[in-house]
This record gives sequence, C-alpha cells and structure tokens, in this order.
Amino acid sequence: MYKDERESILDMAESVLFKNIKNDDSVDSKWMLSKLGKDRGYGDSVDLKHSESIDVSVLIDEELQTIASQYDRTR
Repeated sequence: MYKDERESILDMAESVLFKNIKNDDSVDSKWMLSKLGKDRGYGDSVDLKHSESIDVSVLIDEELQTIASQYDRTR
C-alpha cells in the first residue's frame, strides 16, 4: 500500500513538472536539465578529466599562472 501511494505522489509531481515546463517555467526547466541533460552538458557540477600528470612542485610562478588562467577559461 505504501508503494502505491508513493507511486501516485510521484505521478502527480511529474504531471506538475511537465505542465510547468510546457508553460515556460525556467526554474523547473533548469532543474530537469540538471538531472536529465548531463550528457548534453547540463548539470550541477563540472566534471574535469585530465590525461596527464603535472608535477607542480617544479613549475615556476609564470607557468602556474598560465595553467590557472587556462582553467578559469574552461569554467
């Protein structure tokens, strides 16, 4: 019985969400994209992948600044 009630509430919430998105509700649209649109670049976080290892202990300040500015541009 609990499971049936839970499913019913989820169905109602989905109906409201879809109705709001169809009515151009940007908050609900952004929420939906953050949950279902990750493969299209939407989401709550940024996943960074790096294929090389860098020993930052041997870099000079200028090199560190260049790396930091490149990182800032990707955000």
